[in-house]
Amino acid sequence: MTKVQTKENETFEHEQYPIIDLSSYLDDSKNAFEDCTIIADLLHKFGFLCVKDPRVNHTYNDRFIDMLEKYYEQSDEMKAKDIRKEVFYQVGLTPTRIERARDHCSLIEKLDSKEKPLTICPPGTFAFFTQY
Repeated sequence: MTKVQTKENETFEHEQYPIIDLSSYLDDSKNAFEDCTIIADLLHKFGFLCVKDPRVNHTYNDRFIDMLEKYYEQSDEMKAKDIRKEVFYQVGLTPTRIERARDHCSLIEKLDSKEKPLTICPPGTFAFFTQY
């Protein structure tokens, strides 16, 4: 059975997020359906999860995080060289205000009260969509 841990979110007090340890799944995949059900439930509840894979060397993870931090610490002019409009921003950097959330406010209003999110629409959605 997949081990599930939670870790305190360093940014928000009293919030936790799941960490999935894949070692038991990799050792014995007889409970694969149960493990997948647990993971699906966690994704439904949290929207994301951290995966601990014993096959991955921890130093590679640290190097990857360091590389990302160095990249995003660069000036906007340096990062602008990675903008690839010709491939519809699928590769490289996507500039600010290019990606926009779709307006699903009318669909959300029709949902059953048990299924509705805490807020009907994201803040600023109405102002944004009335401009266009």
